[in-house]
Amino acid sequence: MIEQDRRLSVEKVRHIIRSITEQDVGAYHALRLAGLEAYPEAFGETVEHFKKVSTAQTVERLKASESRGGFILGAFSNEGILHGVVGLAREDGEKMEHRARIWGMYIDPSARKKGVGKSLMKECLEKAGQISGLDQVHLCVVTSNEAAVKLYKSLGFESYGTDPGVLKVDGQVFDEFLMVKMLRNNS
Repeated sequence: MIEQDRRLSVEKVRHIIRSITEQDVGAYHALRLAGLEAYPEAFGETVEHFKKVSTAQTVERLKASESRGGFILGAFSNEGILHGVVGLAREDGEKMEHRARIWGMYIDPSARKKGVGKSLMKECLEKAGQISGLDQVHLCVVTSNEAAVKLYKSLGFESYGTDPGVLKVDGQVFDEFLMVKMLRNNS
């Protein structure tokens, strides 16, 4: 048992969490497409729509998001393989800029149950906490994704409602939990 725990902790250390750069966009596209294909109920975007987004458009969207304090983080192996991603987008407008939303969280199946998702989310929340004036981080998660719900709750997210039938995939509807984590007191 101790040997297994030691091996698991070594696995956790093997991922480097950093911002996605222009040079990473190809790997990002491939991983996002894999997630959209494997779990269409977990994302608002369709495979067909995403395939129409060019690399140049992705770079422009990344730059626009960064200019407002947003980012996309990646979990990279020591060999440089992208195993997980998560994005944070700050809301637009003076009345909403105290809020941001997490989007696009996906971990490659080969990297699951090794702490990659938790590491990505912790870094995402740490970076979010450094953004001046950002008080809240919101996310939506399909109610049937128990592992993700458990992860988010372990990091301090609380559910404040359910959006019924928000996604429809091949005639089947899916509900999402609406979740929030307060970074600072809003007063």
